[in-house]
Amino acid sequence: QVNKLLRTFRPIFDRVLVQRIHPKAVTKSGILLPESVNKGSKGFFMAKVLSTGTGKINQFTGEYNKCLLKPGDTVIVPEYGGIHIQQFYEEVNHGTSLDLMVYKEEDILGIFENDSKNNFN
Repeated sequence: QVNKLLRTFRPIFDRVLVQRIHPKAVTKSGILLPESVNKGSKGFFMAKVLSTGTGKINQFTGEYNKCLLKPGDTVIVPEYGGIHIQQFYEEVNHGTSLDLMVYKEEDILGIFENDSKNNFN
């Protein structure tokens, strides 16, 4: 599903395509929690980087700055902001739904180092 989108959509300049990660709605004992439990505002989401632009020119120095993020990175993104491309994705993929967002690299709040050791999914 995501691979089809990555073949048809690529961010440009300092933009980053991410898939927001939502906490699982099942407890360790197997109890299914209602969606309303996870709707509390935290101000941020964890997300997986799917694709990045190449970077942009620094307007003050004139130097070219490559994008620091790479596909597969786990990052923190703000709850509000970014561009939601859900509708575009659903139209291309006949109703399949993923929480896909495009952010400017500077709007991403942080990156988890060594995230291959972490299991956030």
